[in-house]
Amino acid sequence: MIGACEVLSHEPSIPTHSREHHPAEQAYRDQWHALVRAQCDDHWELDDEEQLAGPLGRILHDMPVQLTDRHSRIATTFTTWLGTNVGGSIIWELRVKGSADKDPIFDRSVLRKWHEQNHRHSFCNFGFRSSDYLTSADWDKPTVCRDALEIEVFDHLANWLGSADGRQFIAAAEARAVAYAKGLSTSEMLTIQAGGKEACAHG
Repeated sequence: MIGACEVLSHEPSIPTHSREHHPAEQAYRDQWHALVRAQCDDHWELDDEEQLAGPLGRILHDMPVQLTDRHSRIATTFTTWLGTNVGGSIIWELRVKGSADKDPIFDRSVLRKWHEQNHRHSFCNFGFRSSDYLTSADWDKPTVCRDALEIEVFDHLANWLGSADGRQFIAAAEARAVAYAKGLSTSEMLTIQAGGKEACAHG
């Protein structure tokens, strides 16, 4: 686990679209907030810098530098982007498997898909990569990302999504997205799902 050198806000670096018109984006952002704003279970064993980093410090534990608020903000932008058609394409295989997949082995499909998605093509998106859009201040005005550590944040996130915890995050975000699309609260959606499982169990 790595630490942080400042308080992390975990707000997206680019404003999120409205929940009414883009429920999946909101769902992924809110699920991410629930995850990274929670306290680490072993918080009494962490030093001050690790406390600042929190759960994000675990997810990005291989980063070679301390985390900054900029890192936390682009991480939130990335996870919010998973709720879009383009971003969702890199987790398609995991979404098909769903929460029933309990395999403890890392699924590398997201990391592979992310690298394919982020490859630069001069004939696509005016030559901008996904990482250029994700690190810009405005979706409509992308600039070339020249910070290798910012791109590394995305690489580590894509790798983590293939872990058991990452797959659980995707399943929870997908359930939240369904709830938002139906105008339900997350608790209402979970109640409905639990009722369905109980009905199946009793035939």
